This record gives sequence, C-alpha cells and structure tokens, in this order.
Amino acid sequence: MNILHNFLIPEAEHRNKFWANQPVDDPQTINGFAGTFAFTDHRLIPEGIVEFLLEHYHSQCFKKTAISRYRHHIDAVELDEINELMNEIWDGPGSMTKLAHMTNEMRISRLWSPEEDE
Repeated sequence: MNILHNFLIPEAEHRNKFWANQPVDDPQTINGFAGTFAFTDHRLIPEGIVEFLLEHYHSQCFKKTAISRYRHHIDAVELDEINELMNEIWDGPGSMTKLAHMTNEMRISRLWSPEEDE
C-alpha cells in the first residue's frame, strides 16, 4: 500500500478543500478570525489548529515517556509558546487554508518515505 497516494494525498486534498470553502467574513468562526491569539486553556483551541499544532510540535507531543499526563496531546506545549507561534503565522481571515497546507506538508514529510514508491 502506498500511503502517499492512498491516504496522505486524499486527506490533504480534503483538508484544503474544506478550509477553502469556509467563510472568511464571519469573525465568530476561526477562519474569519482577525485578532491576536491568547489561548488560556488547551481545551479551547479549535480542532483545525490543534491538528496543525500536533504536527508542528509532533516530537514534543508524542514523547515516549512511561509516565506523563501530557503524553499524546498538545497539553505538552506551553500556551505561551502556542500563542506566540500562532500570532507569528496567522495572516488574518482565511488563514486556516494556510494552516491546512502547512499541516499537510509536515504530515506528508513525517509519514511518507520516498523509498516506498520504489
């Protein structure tokens, strides 16, 4: 099974299409957000952003530790660090499309090995 063509590319295309079709003129939605991020609780971070953060901080979020309440989740990353990153890369309304592309690139580079195509 070629993971790139059977899973990663269709998933990436779906993610890109989804965010490209979301409204950018509603400030009550994440894709219409035009402010500055100041998350105060990991549980309040929207899922699309969590997905990006889990890829960006993958090694930190998925440490192989025997005992860790933060294992396998974004809670392992300090909120200040998350806010700083998000405020650096966020370009205002429509930025979820940018995050989707970045998520796809990071995930494909992490999971796909060119040797699989040979």
